[in-house]
Amino acid sequence: MVVVIDNGFFVALAEKLTGYFKKVYYWTPNSAAFPKEAEEEIGTGIARVERIRGNIEGYFDRVDGFIFPDSNFTEMAQYLKDHGKLVWGAANAEWLEQDRWKYREYMEDNNMDHPETRRIIGDKKLFEFLIPEKDKYVKISRTRGDFETFHWIDDKHSRYKLEQTLFPLGPLKADTEFIVDDAINDAVEIGYDGTVVNGEYPPIVSWGIEIKDNCYLGKVERYSNLPISLRETNAALQPVFKKEKTTSFFSTEVRVNKDGNFLIDPTCRAGSPPFLAELELYSNWPEHIWAGMNGQVVPLRPVARYMGFIFIYSDESDDDWQKVDFPDADKQWYKFYNLIKIDKEHWVVPFRYELGVIGAVVAIGNSPDDVVAKLRKYAEKLKGDVEFKWEAVDKAMKAIKELKVKYGINF
Repeated sequence: MVVVIDNGFFVALAEKLTGYFKKVYYWTPNSAAFPKEAEEEIGTGIARVERIRGNIEGYFDRVDGFIFPDSNFTEMAQYLKDHGKLVWGAANAEWLEQDRWKYREYMEDNNMDHPETRRIIGDKKLFEFLIPEKDKYVKISRTRGDFETFHWIDDKHSRYKLEQTLFPLGPLKADTEFIVDDAINDAVEIGYDGTVVNGEYPPIVSWGIEIKDNCYLGKVERYSNLPISLRETNAALQPVFKKEKTTSFFSTEVRVNKDGNFLIDPTCRAGSPPFLAELELYSNWPEHIWAGMNGQVVPLRPVARYMGFIFIYSDESDDDWQKVDFPDADKQWYKFYNLIKIDKEHWVVPFRYELGVIGAVVAIGNSPDDVVAKLRKYAEKLKGDVEFKWEAVDKAMKAIKELKVKYGINF
């Protein structure tokens, strides 16, 4: 028996694990002074998945393995590891993603390529620095719900928008830690998308190209054949994974240009977008995860060479329930966040925060063109108040050609 401990994004993983394990539980936190019933029902109605309501602690001695596909469960995952439980999750290695300044220091200490970076405390000093500057990227650590990476173009075009972005922080913004990076220009962004098992990378993995917050195209590769930029950046993080005996999903975002390989964001969780497509790319996820929790590597078995993913956008999802319909014969190609099934109908529970995305359409195939054609076919069959940004797919295909021409990387 295993339990998937999540934030609502990976109900599809719990469903994928059924049939292999005797029992698959699913749990998301819902602790608040005034909890909402809907948030405690995420994952209900999914065949052979049992939703846990209330606290998770009562199951610590009832299940065999604990799977953390998402972040912000550091203490719980590490507690379970320390008490001899079988855990799939980053645990203490999560700081690589959550503590941006500590990671920037790690990059410098380990001779990794990195952009010029500043640590600035408080919004007043932040604007004092930014106003005369152009083309900077502003980030904060851990609390991604406050804002994601913000691109500062210049004072004229960005000051008002950044002021509005920081306004919800209220008086906290006076003491907030901001990380400001120089832009890494004339670059193509690729990433490793796979797992790490007991500090080691498995022999069969994926890598690909993401168009931020829109789509992704990826391919299967032997680890030894990965682009050197990905192997080098992965190797730089391996001492952390070996020290912590990390067994987890793991993805990276690496910007490659003539100046170097810049691992801007290590993602110590199931990456989104790629992982939801990877669920269909490999046939033996349950075996791979169970073996990994036991310190062993069972190579992933691909059923195709390429995969793809395009986000499903919905303006209604932040405030209202969203009903989605799709052919039952094609259900594996639709992956939804905050999913509930009620009387054979699929619903997406409203989010606590502004997201605008309810999931993804995924596809696998024998070439990028094959994958894109299938994405379009499946997207046409999805019914609901949704939209797709197909121009991003065109950008991804263009980036594939650029990889070959500029950097000699075959996709």
